[in-house]
Amino acid sequence: MIYMNLKSAFKKDGCPICRLLREQEERYFFNLLYENVNDGPTRGLIIDSMGLCSYHAWELQARELKEWNDGLGTGIIYEDLAGRVLNELSHYLSPLKQHLFEKYKDSKTGINGQPGSKTDAGRTGRRKSFLPGKYILKIINAVTKKKKPSEALAERLSPEKECHICKSLNQSEEAYLEWLVSGLFAPEFREAYLASGGLCLPHLRKILKFVEEKWAAYILIDKAKRELKVLDNNLKEYVRKHAWDFRFEPKYPEEQASWIRAVAFFAGEYRGNAADTVISTREKALYDYGRHSPHHPTET
Repeated sequence: MIYMNLKSAFKKDGCPICRLLREQEERYFFNLLYENVNDGPTRGLIIDSMGLCSYHAWELQARELKEWNDGLGTGIIYEDLAGRVLNELSHYLSPLKQHLFEKYKDSKTGINGQPGSKTDAGRTGRRKSFLPGKYILKIINAVTKKKKPSEALAERLSPEKECHICKSLNQSEEAYLEWLVSGLFAPEFREAYLASGGLCLPHLRKILKFVEEKWAAYILIDKAKRELKVLDNNLKEYVRKHAWDFRFEPKYPEEQASWIRAVAFFAGEYRGNAADTVISTREKALYDYGRHSPHHPTET
């Protein structure tokens, strides 16, 4: 299945690994919101990671709004998490509140430690301490390596595991890269890859770590060089035709899309929010940047 998915992705524009991971991400969001919001194991994974990472949390919200114009699934997930965090906060505050009450109930200072009307600072003839008390406490804590009062609570509020969507995508990414390298041994697969748009730079860096044969490394690197050469020429033309003397020269689609495709090469394909209006700009650039445009300069 991985082998066939890669061959199918080769026929489409853009980095094939980025495309496959994006499609997997989209399928996950749809399945989660459509039927797995109340699934026990799925909710357990979300609880372990204290929700999703920032990117996937906002993507989940945007996708539900786009698909169903509602937020019930997201609301159910985070209502559960909110209740759990509230329990942790209440569990911590209850004994602390009692402790502070006992400590300050007979004191002339308030519960926040603020001085009353008759304090040492207000008495004449009393010399102030050379170091304020809070700095002395910091020094003592640093020497004894004593944990701060709320450090244990911070640990309980921290994720036990990484965002499980990130983890799943990282595992799939590694599998796709390994299979792409092994697929280069098959002539049909190798030709399909060479006819594709090649890999973005981040995935080229990652895949080279899996390569053991020099000829395989040559194929991957040479393919990247050729694609970057085309992109570089298009970028040069895009910049040149912005000059006043050349402003009336025809501007071809692949040149006009080159500045967007350059970012895609160096940073990976666009993974922005599903509700982001600028996604249409990226999609159009991906379409315009055709691999077989007659205006593409050829490399000798």
